Amino acid sequence: MKPTDNPTTAITVRTDLTVRTGKYVGFVASSFTFGRFMGSYATGYVTDAVGRKPVIVGGLVSTTVFSLTFALSPSFGLALLSR
Repeated sequence: MKPTDNPTTAITVRTDLTVRTGKYVGFVASSFTFGRFMGSYATGYVTDAVGRKPVIVGGLVSTTVFSLTFALSPSFGLALLSR
């Protein structure tokens, strides 16, 4: 009898996978929120120094680069860092 033949084992495996997936999704979502929080202070100071337009263009470019990096990341660590 294989471990997958036992319905109790199959339920435990699925539940464990769901819990781990939820934990990783939470890390990614919270890292995005933390990054926005920390970036808002830096963006405010830079906007005061150089003006709005260069900061908006730079934000658009960095959002594009980091979104592509997130989409193509081969590891969880890189996905978390780029988010």
